[in-house]
Amino acid sequence: MQQLVAYDPLRNPKSSLYLVAAFVILLLMLFVRHARASELQLEGGAAVLRGYTPALGLSIQWPDKGPVGTDYELGFLLVGDGEYNDMEFSNQVAWYGMLWDGYRAVELGIGAAYFNVESPFTCQFTFALGARWRITERLSTQWRHFSTGGSCQPNTGRDIASISWRF
Repeated sequence: MQQLVAYDPLRNPKSSLYLVAAFVILLLMLFVRHARASELQLEGGAAVLRGYTPALGLSIQWPDKGPVGTDYELGFLLVGDGEYNDMEFSNQVAWYGMLWDGYRAVELGIGAAYFNVESPFTCQFTFALGARWRITERLSTQWRHFSTGGSCQPNTGRDIASISWRF
C-alpha cells in the first residue's frame, strides 16, 4: 500500500542550508559593530546522541540583567534533517529563552524552548538545559539539552554540542 507523504517546506538540501548559514554569518559580520544588544553569540555544532545532524544558532545575551545577577539569553537554533532508528526527521527551528549563571569559566542554564515541528525526540514545547565552558572571553563550547521532562511523548530529548563566538 502506498503512503502519502506531506510536503515539508523546511526539508531543504544541505547545500541550501549552508548557503543560508553563510548569508546570516555575512550579515552578522557586516552589522555587528553597530549592534546595541549586550552580547551577540553565533554557535555552530551538531545534534548528537540521537540522529546526528548539523546545527547553527544565534542568540542575544544580557549579562547580569536577570534575577540575582543571572544572564538572560534569547535565541534560535536551526537543526538539520536526518534519520535515526529508521525514522526520518525534518529540519527544525528552535526558539528558546534561558537564564544562565556560573562560576568562573563554567556556566549552567535553564529555560524553555519551542520547536516549529515535532520530531521523534521531543514535542514542540520543551524545557532547555545547558552547560557552557568559556575557553576565552569570546570563545566557548556548550551542550544544550531540550526535553519535555515527561510532560508528553516522545521524550528522548535533543542534545546539541556546539562551539560559539561572542561579538
